Amino acid sequence: MDGKFPPFVRLIRHTWSHWLLWHFKVSLKTEPEVDLNAGPFILFSNHCGTYDPLIISSVLPVHIRWITGAYLFKTRFLRFLFEKLIGCIPKQQGQSDFDTVRKIMRCLKARDNVGIFPEGTRTWDGNMVPYNAKVLAKMLRMFKVPAVFCSLEGCFASQPRWADSHRKGMGICVHLTHMISLEEITTLPVSEIQQRISDYLDFSNDRWKSENPYRITSQHRAEGIQRMFYMCPVCHRIGSVVSAGNSVKCSTCGAKAQITETDDIKSENIEFTSMSQWHEWEASEMSSGICFKKEHGVLLQTGNSDDTGRLKTLSKNFTAKLQHRTLCIRYRRTVMVLPFKKITSFVINAKFTMEFFCGDVLYRMRLDRNLSPLKYQEYYFAFKAEKGEK
Repeated sequence: MDGKFPPFVRLIRHTWSHWLLWHFKVSLKTEPEVDLNAGPFILFSNHCGTYDPLIISSVLPVHIRWITGAYLFKTRFLRFLFEKLIGCIPKQQGQSDFDTVRKIMRCLKARDNVGIFPEGTRTWDGNMVPYNAKVLAKMLRMFKVPAVFCSLEGCFASQPRWADSHRKGMGICVHLTHMISLEEITTLPVSEIQQRISDYLDFSNDRWKSENPYRITSQHRAEGIQRMFYMCPVCHRIGSVVSAGNSVKCSTCGAKAQITETDDIKSENIEFTSMSQWHEWEASEMSSGICFKKEHGVLLQTGNSDDTGRLKTLSKNFTAKLQHRTLCIRYRRTVMVLPFKKITSFVINAKFTMEFFCGDVLYRMRLDRNLSPLKYQEYYFAFKAEKGEK
């Protein structure tokens, strides 16, 4: 492709992309050091919303082949759409995938640009999810291609991952901030490349909004935030937080807070003033000894690690409960007890769908829309941390 657009992508750019750029009020800012003609290159970006790859691809003058979650390739139609027509590369989130590395190599040899979200998932609180910069540095040295760095500014404010809908009025800037040239990739020590990646990719919505103040005038600013705020800061009850309009409240102890027009927290009995503070606190309080109450689920599927494998639906009406370091799932007359010591990865995909491996079996689980899948993932992280695993 040599950075040129495939026919289907060219059609989309002349039709639907115009609406997308208008709807999200997208602009492009390119720093002088960034040369998009120096490809093929790998583009790295922070990850805030479902539309991120489409927004970036719609505004850039060159084609990007994105690394995307393998869950998008589980049906023949979607696989044909994303892989054949658009040129995406499937990656099983949360697991090493040498086949993906080989596909990236083939793309770069064909002079196609590749796009990667190093976090591997979307942010919940506006701060970047931890990623391994050392692996990226070694990858760049192996592929011997330049790296372009992108910051999606205003994207989290436009539609936080936990929100019910897009917040009108906020614009998104695709900011191409830095570039590591091919000469630097081949001559700099890997440690220096790693440090540059860490510096260039560093993004925090809290820090950005302090320099670029914004106001969200919607009267539904807090709706959906209980998907992120799963623990009350006052009584420490899990699953008790509810939201409505601009307010968030604990149904157990009655603690209340308002989400202000500047996306800050205002409360008389909750000490936190930012979303990231609350989220970082509850994640630090999570431990594998905590038991959750039983919750209702609407989709339970199994499959395998093969991108082409079809998913088998087990139930659309089940209950899930975390207790004693196991995940207990009940549907009809079946009881499944999945020990966390056998779970090897745990990610949250589109529509708040949890996806994890227990042994060699892939599980996909979706709860009622207003429940928090994040607490299950952070329970998994807490369990691994207690076991001394990364």
